[in-house]
Amino acid sequence: MNKRGQEKRNAGIPLIFVLLVLTITYALCCILFFELAIGKFVHKGFGPGHHDRHGLKNGREESYLKQQLADFNKAVKPALNSQEPKQTIEAAFQWKFDPQRVREVQQLLLRTTRRLSPVITAYVEESPKNTSSQNYSFRQPLRTQSPDSLKKFTYERLTKCSEMPTKFPVNHPLELNEEYRNVNNRSPMYRKKNHYAKFCPVDADPYLPWIHDVFPSMNVETSRAEYVEILAQNKRRCNTDDNRFKGDLENLQPQVAIMQPVPITRISSQEAFLLAPDLWSASNPSSNNNSLFDVAVDSRATVSRYRLATYEDADEDSQETRFICRFYTFDFGDDFQLTVRKIILGETLSVFPYNYEYAAYRKDSYPMLSDGGSGANNCFWNSVQHFRCPVPSHLQDLVGHGKTVVNDVASIYLAIVPIRTRVRLGNEQYFTKRMVGELYKETEFDPTKEWGNAHVLPEVEASGRWENIPLCASPMPGRSPNDVISIDDQVTAASEAGSDQGSTRSKNHTLIACVWASAHFTTRGNTPVDFSTSSRLKEWITYNLYVANMDHIYVYDNSGAHTNELTLANVTDLFPREKVTRIDWPFRVCNNNIPAHANTGERSSQYAAEASCRLRFGRFSEFLASIDTDEYLIPMGNWTDLKHWLREGVDPETKILSFRSTRASPNYDFMEPYWDGEKCGANESDARCVIKRPEALYLETYNCDHNPLPKPEV
Repeated sequence: MNKRGQEKRNAGIPLIFVLLVLTITYALCCILFFELAIGKFVHKGFGPGHHDRHGLKNGREESYLKQQLADFNKAVKPALNSQEPKQTIEAAFQWKFDPQRVREVQQLLLRTTRRLSPVITAYVEESPKNTSSQNYSFRQPLRTQSPDSLKKFTYERLTKCSEMPTKFPVNHPLELNEEYRNVNNRSPMYRKKNHYAKFCPVDADPYLPWIHDVFPSMNVETSRAEYVEILAQNKRRCNTDDNRFKGDLENLQPQVAIMQPVPITRISSQEAFLLAPDLWSASNPSSNNNSLFDVAVDSRATVSRYRLATYEDADEDSQETRFICRFYTFDFGDDFQLTVRKIILGETLSVFPYNYEYAAYRKDSYPMLSDGGSGANNCFWNSVQHFRCPVPSHLQDLVGHGKTVVNDVASIYLAIVPIRTRVRLGNEQYFTKRMVGELYKETEFDPTKEWGNAHVLPEVEASGRWENIPLCASPMPGRSPNDVISIDDQVTAASEAGSDQGSTRSKNHTLIACVWASAHFTTRGNTPVDFSTSSRLKEWITYNLYVANMDHIYVYDNSGAHTNELTLANVTDLFPREKVTRIDWPFRVCNNNIPAHANTGERSSQYAAEASCRLRFGRFSEFLASIDTDEYLIPMGNWTDLKHWLREGVDPETKILSFRSTRASPNYDFMEPYWDGEKCGANESDARCVIKRPEALYLETYNCDHNPLPKPEV
């Protein structure tokens, strides 16, 4: 073929080939653009697996990196956001609550899993060793684990709402008390944390809150549940001897971290991939999320990806958060009701009732944890951790009225996913002037230096978390969480509670009392077992109901922490149900040593019980008293009962009343000789002790007051 013929053949190349070449060229340009936009800062320490081990080297490099990120946000981020909303899983249906359908799903669960409800589960994520130097110049690495790398622990005891919170996995069973001692304990827990995770996962994964109670909180004016209340304890306070329990104190530092708020911002899944391509992704066809069920998303649910941010860069509802709260239910799959699928109903971010870190600073200028992380976080107001999960708006009416509890089984569940950052120490408190006003204090904490501008959080499925926490009925006046109630009863109670708020008085009650007690117990240290609670409690309730004129008494029965044979029900059942409510509360005091002990005690169960009572029932009363069975509030002067004194003798603006406690001695006229064959003597003639006579009242026996009137000021 001659040259002219070859030219003719070349001229006949199809136009489609030319377009293909142009497309490839355009793609290469896009790749180059992304390399310029984000590749630079990925390799400078902002991406996964590439953190600068010596921090930012100088201000010029920092400015350069910030400019690169700004260019990325300006050129790429708007395009990504226009392509995808902040909902990462597309859905086109809305779940509708149907009690009959819920019953049918329960039966399918029973046939396939032998339970009417899913099992409470903890996914334990291995905490990285503290790679920070003393000045914390190491940037926090991304968490690139997959669901397969999480350890899974299931807790099958709790199956019904009437077992909440009694059977929540708080501690070991009673028969193991001798192995896991709470008096003169010498065995650090961190060495056996994975074994103990069979009963409670917090030592194995200290970013998981040590939950003692969970319940939706109904707004009594609207009968809608706006929040789920989560009540936890700070487990790091259990063993505080820095010599014997140094390993525990280091391991449990995250228990303090999850009380410190962090700011985050929502991002799309594409942006998450561009910023952190090494993270596990559910969208990868080869990914395994270890779920027993297929997953769908309600069209009203907003399911996002997140990255750590500064307070100024965070979303309005995520400036002071710490947990991702995911709400979901279970329904039939798409195969003629043969399988069950999980339906994500919504995702919100936790809120704190107040800033714990700022409160610690205001109280005594102490940090929540000292610089270096050693020693105890010994301020008792850091014992209780309370946070809330906002309920998605389309679920608030259902959850508030308790309609979703069918056959004493919840149909809506909650997953709690901690946002993991190291604990802030010493002068690293993070609160801005916008947050706290003129009392703002300069801080050494720099969030951009700490985690950069591209620290993307893992997807929920690849994160350590609590899962399958049941959302049961909202608390009502005089009702125990252990009561079994019907949907109709709950709806009626919610309506009545709402209507009461429209009356002339804004609360159902004027004065209620909360008491934490056990049928038998030991006081702090190795003291003999005390069996007097039942008789004490009977007299104490009688006095407070019929003399002090209290409206209602809530008894948190701690007997289950000591015995399987006795409860206080034999006492509480003597009184009208509309006056006395018993809550089964078997959680153990984690450290019962005396205060002067090197490993000083922590009344975890009592603190949690008092907080639970306040959160569950405090909203229904103008005043709430937290007192023990050996404590009596005595009306004096012209006042004959406490209720009238509170209504007429106390300033209406008063929020808190505190009393000076004075110890009384026994009146020997009401005592008799006592012997026990040991220290108190061998027999009656050798009796060396005295004890209250059986027919005498405690109040008249212990009525010799050391402090004459007037009483000392508080």
